[in-house]
Amino acid sequence: MTAIRISHRLLLLQSAVLAGALLSPAPVSAMPEAKAETASGGGSADATNSAEDIVVYAPIADAQALALAEQRSATNLVAIIAADSIGRFPDQNSAAALARLPAVAVQRDQGQERYIQVRGAPNRWTSVSFDGVPVVGVDEGGATRAFRFDAVPSVILSSIAVNKSLTPDLPAEAIVAQIDMRTFSPFEREGFDLSADVGLGWMELGGGEQRQASVRTSWSGDRWGFMLAGSHYRRNQITDNRESAYDANGLPTVLDYRSYLLVRENNGASAGVEFRPTDGHSLFVKGVWSEFRDDEERNQYVFQLDRAASGTRGAVSGDLVGVPVRGTKSYSNYRNANWILTGGGNHAFAGQWSAGWRLNYTRVDNSSDLPIVLQNQQFNRLNRPSLTYDRSNVDLPIMQLFTTIPGATPGSFARGSATRGLNQAGFDLNIGLPLVSDIRAESWTAKVDVEGPAGPVTLRAGLQYDDRIIRGNVLASAVTITIPPPGLPAGNYVTTRP
Repeated sequence: MTAIRISHRLLLLQSAVLAGALLSPAPVSAMPEAKAETASGGGSADATNSAEDIVVYAPIADAQALALAEQRSATNLVAIIAADSIGRFPDQNSAAALARLPAVAVQRDQGQERYIQVRGAPNRWTSVSFDGVPVVGVDEGGATRAFRFDAVPSVILSSIAVNKSLTPDLPAEAIVAQIDMRTFSPFEREGFDLSADVGLGWMELGGGEQRQASVRTSWSGDRWGFMLAGSHYRRNQITDNRESAYDANGLPTVLDYRSYLLVRENNGASAGVEFRPTDGHSLFVKGVWSEFRDDEERNQYVFQLDRAASGTRGAVSGDLVGVPVRGTKSYSNYRNANWILTGGGNHAFAGQWSAGWRLNYTRVDNSSDLPIVLQNQQFNRLNRPSLTYDRSNVDLPIMQLFTTIPGATPGSFARGSATRGLNQAGFDLNIGLPLVSDIRAESWTAKVDVEGPAGPVTLRAGLQYDDRIIRGNVLASAVTITIPPPGLPAGNYVTTRP
């Protein structure tokens, strides 16, 4: 009889946004292999009764099973998402991946995931660690220690654990939850392993380009292992907001038109070396770098309907003369970057005792450059536009602008001819606010953990030392410049770009 054993490895194909491809060859030791053995005395009956065994490996199912087993055996309430589960979805950052776990809510900015809230608590009440080492976050503006998850690409992570109940071996600075982001070990894949993905798409908001690419490769032998990973994500987006305010009678007092033109990037890299001198002992060095870049042009016009010189103001439509307009313009740059370097070891001893130690240096940089120009129409009422509005569709109100001309009686005003845009020179009060923030947080951490059985109980003990320095300034105005007319007519800065 001839017995044939064939091993198949299923590969996950993933797409990024609209189009993509994944290159993920199986490790050398797990490549499909066929082996045939022929027994003596074979014949036609043996050929008819030949057996074939097919073994199918499902990495995604295996990863999920390991995550579930870790959750069930944990001494606390924990939720774990594995790397292969993360790879099933086009999540460009760790916040998007965490949003898929129960009891985890996500805060978004311009539709992109940024902060994490566990069980509805404020985001600053959740502490974050990389490979068990605490990392201090720096919020936008530098006012709090909330960690920005949009700066950490999900592709450089092996798994994410959300500890919803705290135990003595977790950092005491965690008030509600502790999130541990675990990086890859080269020994997670035998031999050589390479996975990559590339994607290209277009944003529904504005039709801008959206692209992403990542690659991760590793090699492991009997004692040594190496790992290298990198990722890039970029989106070009236009966001239009239409907001209203109302008085006690339900009539609109304000129509707020906002337009955001933004380009955002997430970049990340990770590298690691691991050495296993003997069974049960390992030494490693890992480095992680990640950054978030956000360049935004913000344009806002607020039409103050309740301060019009005359006209009718209804809940659905209106016809108003001399409506004051308040404008806000800015071109802002936001940056957030993380440098994390960790060395450590894990050791198993006789009697089921184990120990682990970590040495870590972490640096987090957060900067905001927010130059704002505030515009207002304070002096000449003829500079204020007249308008009609139709709010039949509250999500997309329609407004027609007109000039304002002197009325039939002295001191009165009337609607003039139709116009296609606001008179930029009509803003006779301009205020410049160069808001800036630049924060750098550095930390040095050393920790040792020991665990082992003592009769029917398991003993855990640990020691941790932290030294942290945070320098810089929170979001503040360096100088305020008030320019009376005609010092800075905004019309001089109107471009031909639509």
